[in-house]
Amino acid sequence: MPKSDYAMLWTSDIGYMPGTNGILNALEFYKFPPIDKYVLFFEDKKNLPEGYTDQFPDVNFLNLDPTFANDWPVTKSAYLFLVFADIAFALKNLRDYKAVLFWGADVCPLSNFSIWFDIAAKVNTMVLGSNEQGNPTYNAMSKEWPYGHTWDVPFGDIPFFVPTSMFYVLEKLMEFMATPGVRFDRMDGLNYATRDTNAQVLAVPGVHWIFNGPASNRLVFDPINKWVYNCRHRMSSFHRKYWIVSYLKNYVNNLNDNAKRNVKVFNTLWHFFNQSCRVKWDKGVELWDGNM
Repeated sequence: MPKSDYAMLWTSDIGYMPGTNGILNALEFYKFPPIDKYVLFFEDKKNLPEGYTDQFPDVNFLNLDPTFANDWPVTKSAYLFLVFADIAFALKNLRDYKAVLFWGADVCPLSNFSIWFDIAAKVNTMVLGSNEQGNPTYNAMSKEWPYGHTWDVPFGDIPFFVPTSMFYVLEKLMEFMATPGVRFDRMDGLNYATRDTNAQVLAVPGVHWIFNGPASNRLVFDPINKWVYNCRHRMSSFHRKYWIVSYLKNYVNNLNDNAKRNVKVFNTLWHFFNQSCRVKWDKGVELWDGNM
């Protein structure tokens, strides 16, 4: 039975544990109110260090049900299994909540943004991030079946708040994904589903939740409160595995000094939430010295 009106979930494995551990510590650091949290583990959760899950007694660490791959033929690949397993899990298990937030193991919270649960549930609207680099309308998307894969869509999937009264949108998405030959990914499939169900969507600025274009603006970092500002607006989260130095170097290679400085901030924050908060995680967490 739900202990809260709201739930938050994401998939993870050992390689993404710097993200998962950092997220859980960040939610505590920014004083998130109690919500039910589900971490769906791609591998056996017994591979986690002994006693690790006991340090988060309010978090449901669950092994993914491998039979899910049989329900949706397109998810035979490990990648798509992870991409859609949280949605399948929610449709089956989380309907008693008022709203659900689908998150990612490489998305780091930067504030207490829990008010968006209330907005989604009480206004009865999905809350999605605008696509930083896409078309602001549905005009670039296929109009006739079979729909084509495209990133030129209006909405991203960070954040991804859904009132359970609108789970029909997720059902439509999974209906698409179960169709043989479909080549959608999560984000364009979500946009086709919102379009075809005429779903109400409240878009929030993707640059304050994702920031996949680190060269665009020079961010302002408050190292005391761990707040990050983009164009004087406080960010809610950021995206990417910047806890891995080789990964971030590759991402900012040939970009301007803004990108390097901004990514250094994000690397510092992943390191802080893994090394300086209540529950520590060491494996795979690297602190970048700023040198290429």
